Amino acid sequence: PLDIGCFRPLKHYYSVEVNNFCRYGYTGVNKEYFIKLYLVARVKAFTRKTICSAWKAIGLLLYNSTAVLKTL
Repeated sequence: PLDIGCFRPLKHYYSVEVNNFCRYGYTGVNKEYFIKLYLVARVKAFTRKTICSAWKAIGLLLYNSTAVLKTL
């Protein structure tokens, strides 16, 4: 669930941050800028809503044996 529910938004927001960064004339992202851009993207992507939705999609947010068993 996390690959789609959390990491896909992270990929999107990181891409947006890199594109915005490159608009200022930078041609690459070194370690320093990677961390800065990643942290901004992570805050936008890993919200409580996003994380809960990802776990809920597979039935693990709250104990729901029916939802889990349906996926087996």
